[in-house]
Amino acid sequence: MERRSPRAWRLSALAVLALSALLAVLIASTSASAETHQVDLINASFSPQSLTIVQGDTVLFTNRDNMPHDVTFEDGNGSGAAGWMSLGDTYSRTFTTAGTFRLRCQVHSATFNNGMIGQIIVLDATLVPNITADPVPDGAHEAGVSFTITGTASDRSNVTAVYVQVDGGTPEETVLSPVQPGNFSSVNWSYNISSDLAPGDHTIRVFGSNGAYNSSATTITISLAPAGGPGGRPSGNPFGSSSLFEDIMTNYFWLLTGVGLIALVIVVLFLMYSGKLQNYYVVLLTAMDERMRLFAFTRPTREFLYTIQRQMPRTHTERYNLKVIWYWYPLYCLGGLAFASFIILTITGIILGFYYIPEGTGPNSGLPSKAYESMETIMTKVTFGYIFRALHHWGAHMMIATVFLHMMRVYFVGAYKNPRELNWLLGVVLFLVTILFGYTGYLLPWDQLAYWAGTIGLGMSQSVPIMGDIIGNMLFGGPELSGATIIRMYYLHVFVLPLIGGALMVLHMGIVWMQGVAEPH
Repeated sequence: MERRSPRAWRLSALAVLALSALLAVLIASTSASAETHQVDLINASFSPQSLTIVQGDTVLFTNRDNMPHDVTFEDGNGSGAAGWMSLGDTYSRTFTTAGTFRLRCQVHSATFNNGMIGQIIVLDATLVPNITADPVPDGAHEAGVSFTITGTASDRSNVTAVYVQVDGGTPEETVLSPVQPGNFSSVNWSYNISSDLAPGDHTIRVFGSNGAYNSSATTITISLAPAGGPGGRPSGNPFGSSSLFEDIMTNYFWLLTGVGLIALVIVVLFLMYSGKLQNYYVVLLTAMDERMRLFAFTRPTREFLYTIQRQMPRTHTERYNLKVIWYWYPLYCLGGLAFASFIILTITGIILGFYYIPEGTGPNSGLPSKAYESMETIMTKVTFGYIFRALHHWGAHMMIATVFLHMMRVYFVGAYKNPRELNWLLGVVLFLVTILFGYTGYLLPWDQLAYWAGTIGLGMSQSVPIMGDIIGNMLFGGPELSGATIIRMYYLHVFVLPLIGGALMVLHMGIVWMQGVAEPH
């Protein structure tokens, strides 16, 4: 056996120390650039359901649901026993190897193919571009003025593209310029921000590609000042370029309302005590009659009201003093209550339509849709927006309930029989239209509940024999939920169903007026 000299041992020790130091530097640099990503467990699902990270990154799972969950990976790792994580509990895992890691909740998914499942895609850190973005000072730019953001990108191989995504929109390529001519392993990128952005905070995601792998996103936030400086319109104003109406409604509504009511009372009292109120009243009626001949329609109006009153089924109850439930008169007002709910829904729907944006995203995008953001804008930034949405929401419940009870009343008192069969069929169609009103409106917020309701509706449509795929594609815009789905639901809810429902309601009420309200059989 050959004996090594002391000098050889010293050289070997130095080599080991040098390799150890190099390894320590590599580990330190890797850990310094590692990121922590957030995945929420909410509404019995992982949000986002699919997450792409870089080798060495950490994923923090947080249960934000009012039910127990767990995180179980296909490779055997996980948070623990089924349902271990209660509301607020967290579990983190650092991924040191590249690959795709499938996960599920043992409580809400029997396999890794259905139910509450997700996946973490880990990219090789040596093959991913490194992206930086220069900071943009808050308020340094005004809304309506375009400006440029910049940064750098580097990779062991060439950087082929750098993408910028503004507020969850479509990623767009930036302009690249190599640091050294002809060498795209290190580049500077620049992107021109559009002048269409509104005042307020905006999120900008930047990620690069070397043709085979995409980097994890670098996120920056910019805050745009109102146009015209501090005196401009308020940040996040949903009224477009004009802020006068919103400013008045926000700051002076109750003051103007109070002043107006006081002024009206003072004017009326003055006219009463001066004796001029009656004269003005007569002059007003005379002027209106000269232009519209109101008094010529007084007698037909009285006859019309008398006909309606005469049609109410009250003679039997008054004659025989009956007290049974189907002679209870409020039950004969259910149709009118449904129509009143329809009027409320029409008015509030028009108001909400000024701010609603029918733009959704596909499944598992991990980003809130424009539809959901516009709903949040209505409820948080529009004056009385929360009240208008609440009126629309509860008005829809009221309409469905009154239409259902109206049909039950008609059925149980036998009012669907001869000669009212046609009107009964019209009522059934109107009930179906009302249900479609509720379903399409339920999908418009495009939140988690809307997504699963759409999934159920799409499955029901596709289950129709022979015509299932055609019906599903026609109503939902394709074989799966996408941005086209919310467009279809929006046009059905706002244009198609109101036209059909309004026409059928007019015909339905016209037949009721001609035939009279049916006496119970």
